[in-house]
Amino acid sequence: MLAVVACSAIPTPVRDPASRQSAEAPPTFTATVPAKPTTTRAAEKPVGRGTPIVARIDEIQGARHRSPLEGRAVDGVEGIVTVTRDTGFFLQGSAATGTVAISSGVFVFTNREPGVEPGDRVRVSGLVAEHRPGAERENLTVTQIVTPRIETLARGVATPTAVVIGAHGRPIPSRHVDDDATGDVEASGVFEPTDDAIDFFESLEGMLVWVEDPIVVGPRTRFGEVVVLADGGAGSGERTPRGGILGTRADANPERITLDDEVLRDTRRSMPSANVGDALTSVVGVLDYAFNSYRVQVVDPPRVTSLGLARPSLPPPRDGEIAVATLNVENLHPGASAEKLNGLADVIVKHLAAPDLVALEEVQDNSGPRNDDEVDASQTARILIGAIVRRGGPAYRYHDIVPEDGKDGGQRGGNIRTGFLYRVDRGLNLVQRGAGDAWSPTRFVGGAEGLRLSLSPGRVAPMDRAFANSRKPLAAEFTFRDRTVFVFACHFTAKLEDQPDFGRFQPPKRGSDERRVAQARLVGADASNALRLSSDANVIVMGDLNDDLESPAMAELTRVGLVPLMGALAPNERYSYVFRGNSVALDHILVSPALVPRSRYFSVHVNAEFADGTSDHDPQVARIELG
Repeated sequence: MLAVVACSAIPTPVRDPASRQSAEAPPTFTATVPAKPTTTRAAEKPVGRGTPIVARIDEIQGARHRSPLEGRAVDGVEGIVTVTRDTGFFLQGSAATGTVAISSGVFVFTNREPGVEPGDRVRVSGLVAEHRPGAERENLTVTQIVTPRIETLARGVATPTAVVIGAHGRPIPSRHVDDDATGDVEASGVFEPTDDAIDFFESLEGMLVWVEDPIVVGPRTRFGEVVVLADGGAGSGERTPRGGILGTRADANPERITLDDEVLRDTRRSMPSANVGDALTSVVGVLDYAFNSYRVQVVDPPRVTSLGLARPSLPPPRDGEIAVATLNVENLHPGASAEKLNGLADVIVKHLAAPDLVALEEVQDNSGPRNDDEVDASQTARILIGAIVRRGGPAYRYHDIVPEDGKDGGQRGGNIRTGFLYRVDRGLNLVQRGAGDAWSPTRFVGGAEGLRLSLSPGRVAPMDRAFANSRKPLAAEFTFRDRTVFVFACHFTAKLEDQPDFGRFQPPKRGSDERRVAQARLVGADASNALRLSSDANVIVMGDLNDDLESPAMAELTRVGLVPLMGALAPNERYSYVFRGNSVALDHILVSPALVPRSRYFSVHVNAEFADGTSDHDPQVARIELG
C-alpha cells in the first residue's frame, strides 16, 4: 500500500500568471460524491486479443478517436479516481508526453457501484472498448475499460490539476469543427487538436477540465444542460445584443461548451437556472461525450450572476396597420399546465400587444400526445383563447384544417397542425370559401371577382410527397378594412435528419434541406401564381420554416419575389431560436413586394433565451400599413 496523502480536493488549475491580473483567486471545487466503502472489486478475467499488455491511459487513448488498443486486454493501468458514477468512474493518469495533445483520462465501466472514491489511487486491468452512447450511429465513441479488476493503492490522494480550456490554458479551436475528414472521423482525417475542435475535445476525453468565467449562451434546459463560452465570451464569434452567439451556416461556433448535470444528479443536485447572458462562477468537471456533443460533467453547481435579461413588450400598432405574428406553441394541448397557458397568453397579450392575426404552429389535438383517433383541436384552441381573455386580451377566433390522423408528423398521437388566431374587433375578417379538408389543395384563381383562393382556408399541396409525414401549410384569405390579404401559415420539416456538428461524420450532411426546398418550392409556386394574376397582391408567408435566411429553402421563396422581413434587422439580431447555444433564425415572415415599404418587423425575444420560456421559439411580428 502506498502512503496516504490527506487531501482529496481538486486543485486550482495552473494558469500563466501573466495572462490575467486578479486579486481574487478562482474558487476551489471538490468532487462532492457521497462516501462509499472502499473495496477492491474483481471481475471475470477480461477476454481480448493477445496477452494483456501494461499500458498508460494516454497509450490507451492515442492520438485518434478510437483507441489503438481497442479489443486488447490491458494490465497495470494506474491513475487517480476523479469522479464516480453509479456504473463506474473516471480515472486520470500522468499527462502524455510529446507534441500532440492526448487524453490521460478514461472511464472505467463497472456496471455497478464501483467501490472507489475520488482521490483513490488505483491500478486497473481490463478490456479496452469503445462505447457508442445510445448505440446511435451518429454519435462518436467513448473509450472505456470494461470488465475491470481494480486494486486500490492509496486513498485521499490529490486529484490531478484540471486543464484550463480557453484563453488562459488550452484555447478551443474556433474556426471549424473539422476540416480534413471525409466521412467517418473515426477512420479518416488528421488528428489536429490545435486546429479541429472535434479533435481538441477528444484530446481531453475523460479528463478534469476547468472552464473559467463562463458566460451563458444557451439557457438551462429541462435536461439540466447549460451552454457557455469560456472567458466571458472573449474571442468568440459574433455575439447578439442580448448576450448570445450567432450561429450561421458558415460558423457553427465550435468554441461552445455544454455543461451537463449527470454527475450532480447522482447526488440529487442540479445545474442552477440560467438565462442567456448570465455569468457563472468558474466550473470544474470531467470531459465526456453524449447526445451528439462533447460536454463537461460538472462536479459542483456554479453560482449565477444574472444579466437581468428583459422580455420586451411591443406598443400597440399604429392606426391603419395590420399586426401579424407567428408563434410556435410547442405541442400545446388541453393537458398543458396553467403556467404554460398563462405564459403563452402573456406573450400574445402583453408582449405582442394582441396582434390581429397569429399563425400558430404545433397545435395538438384535443387528446394531446395520447395516440387515439382524435384529430380535432377545438378544445386546444378554446383553452388558449380563454387564457388570453383572462389576461385582458381579445376574444380571438380560431380556424384550422383538421389533419388526417398520424399523417402530419410531430409527437406521436398529437397530430400537430398550423392554425390561425384572428380578432375581428379591429376590422379583420376571415373569408370562408368552400369546404377545405385534409386532402384538397387550395389554389389562386383570377377572373371578374378578382384574385381569390379556391378554398379559404385550405391546405397547400397536401397530397404532395414533399409534405408526407409533415405539417401541411394552411392558406387563408382575409379582409382588413376592405383590403384583401392572403396569408400562408407554414411549419416546414425540422432538422432531425441532419447529422450533428460534433458527430461521427464530417462534414455533417444536412439531409433535411432537400425536404424543405421541396416544401418551399410548392408554397413559392402558389405565391408566384398570385403575383402573376395580380402584381400588387398582398401576400404574407409566415411560420416556423426551420431554416435560415441563407438557406436553399429560403432561396425558393425569395426567387418568386417574396421578401423576408427579418433581413431588415441588424445581422446579429436575426435569430428566433437557441439551439445548443447557437442563436439561429428559424421563424420568419415574408411579404410580397408591394408590402415591403409599408412593413415594420420585430423579433420579440421572450422565450428562446430563457430557462422558463413558454415555448422554445421567439414570436415574430410584422406590422403592415394597409389602411
